[in-house]
Amino acid sequence: MPKSKQTQDPQSPLLPDPEIRVRAIADRFCTAMLKAALPGSLVAALTANRPVVVILEAPGADWVDYLEEHLREVYPQALVVARHESAGRGLAGWTSSSLMPFLHSRSVIGVSQDPEGLLPSLLLDTADHKPDLARPDYAMVRDCIIDLTTCMPRALKAEHLAGLDAGQLLAALRPAASAGAMAKRLAAIAKRQSGAQNVPDAPHIDTLCVPDNVSDWARRVVTDLPQGKTAGLEHVLLEGPPGTGKTLLAHSLAASAGLPLVMTNAANWLQTGKGHLSDVLSAQASFFAELHRLAPAIGVIDELDSVPNRQDLRGEYDPWWVSLTNSLLTGIDQMVASGKPVLLIGITNHVQRLDPALIRAGRLGQHLTLPPPHSGSQRLSMLKLHLPEALQKADLTHLLPFLGTQTQAELKQLAVLATAEATKENKSPALEHLLAVLVPPDTRPTELRRAVALHEAGHAVMALYLGRPVHSVSILPGAGHEGETDIAEPPAGIITAGVLEDNVRILLAGRAADMLAGRGANTGARSDIARAAELIHDACFELFLYGPTRQWAGQGAEFKDRRRLVEERLGRLLDETIAILTPLRLALEAVTEALLAKPVLTGTELTALLEPHDLGGSSSAEPNNPTDPSTP
Repeated sequence: MPKSKQTQDPQSPLLPDPEIRVRAIADRFCTAMLKAALPGSLVAALTANRPVVVILEAPGADWVDYLEEHLREVYPQALVVARHESAGRGLAGWTSSSLMPFLHSRSVIGVSQDPEGLLPSLLLDTADHKPDLARPDYAMVRDCIIDLTTCMPRALKAEHLAGLDAGQLLAALRPAASAGAMAKRLAAIAKRQSGAQNVPDAPHIDTLCVPDNVSDWARRVVTDLPQGKTAGLEHVLLEGPPGTGKTLLAHSLAASAGLPLVMTNAANWLQTGKGHLSDVLSAQASFFAELHRLAPAIGVIDELDSVPNRQDLRGEYDPWWVSLTNSLLTGIDQMVASGKPVLLIGITNHVQRLDPALIRAGRLGQHLTLPPPHSGSQRLSMLKLHLPEALQKADLTHLLPFLGTQTQAELKQLAVLATAEATKENKSPALEHLLAVLVPPDTRPTELRRAVALHEAGHAVMALYLGRPVHSVSILPGAGHEGETDIAEPPAGIITAGVLEDNVRILLAGRAADMLAGRGANTGARSDIARAAELIHDACFELFLYGPTRQWAGQGAEFKDRRRLVEERLGRLLDETIAILTPLRLALEAVTEALLAKPVLTGTELTALLEPHDLGGSSSAEPNNPTDPSTP
């Protein structure tokens, strides 16, 4: 197939003059940027040379000269006032009196990457239109390459264009043998620039285990933000328990979009200078200025609950802290008003502590929750994100029984510890090293292991008796516990007194098992009893699930000791739990022996183990049916 004339040898004398070629390509982009930014009515007014004033904010200083020349050619009768630096171009001579005749007789167009700081104030004050010009997007660059080479640049990606200035773009589109060569140049520039602009190295967003609504939002950000499109993208609050991967999500978002990530938090601001208010506010302002400079970009305010809620301030230095919060609100408002392609993400573990003005619509108005992973397969997928590539491809399903309740942060720590184990042996990390960390040798006495197994068996058997699925039961020791049982939450909906009492029965079942088949009550149930007491207290005195206190505790109940009332109700529920588990003692012993033989049982294994036992036996209390509230 004969080659197209556009793809001939770059040294050929038939090629146009280089300056003309560069000017033609720049004009093409200027035309496309203006077409995207200017409404048809404004174009008509400028073409007719009506006395309108237009302020154009260029996407960068190096675009100003190209835009000036292009505008002078397209609108020859208009006055074009362009400036990209604080000195030169003779603009200091533009006074109100010298500008006035032009304002009354023709169109006036001001062009600058910083109109507020560089253009005459009279133009700013009297402007009829102030459109922002976005950088050339994927479609503009693709069409230009097709015109230059007659080929589709299949290797071109939108993220390669984020943040490119005019010089970089025009240099990449110099004569080449193919469209692919131009696309590779753009990719190489983007790669070098990403290192300079703090584009993080993180997993792609598609590899993360996040809820569907978070995944849909993330894909929209990755698609639109690099192209400068912010329609429908509101600044976001990411909330959820500690360690669920909120910060990782922000890093993955920036990495997938090829955009710079700017991280900050209140502690960074407070450490600036000597802690004077002016230093702190200056550090805060620098964060927003950096985002403005790098746009399109993603900014993250981590530990957002460190910013004071003004409603909670009651101290001597309230004005100091109020200024910190007010300044942050102003910074967000100015960022929104600027229209810059910037996504601001606030991250918190405690959304209830935040100032309401901070998370209202128009600021951090979109709220997304990242829950902990809810299955072993999800945890395994998240673990693989932190493993070497060779180990990611290995069969790691042997780990599933031991991946019970870990958060994303704990899974990352698991990978770090496994790598450390492998390094000690001068080996690459392997399945055996992961298992060594997940299931270390159990050096506890046999008597303690049996007591833990019986206690966890009580929780598991009671949960299944009440119709609550059990994901796993483990007697592996962990942070703050000797064993744990992962039980499904009740179905979403309204929490009644019956559902809450089921939760309490499950918590008390460990103590009941200790009393029925073990060595009696012991300190192993301390945290279970504390949580059960908290649930009963809230049900009685915060949520009034049993009605007004005097209704079930008698006249003068408001003057009685709340602790005694909670203890009475807990005692009644413990008696009921013991009554339920008494005919299920064989089931308790079966689970105990199974856990001693295998320290982790999956939900499937537990169900199969208990199939011969009748978990639907009679009991003195019906699950999900609280007793008469008038009784303790």
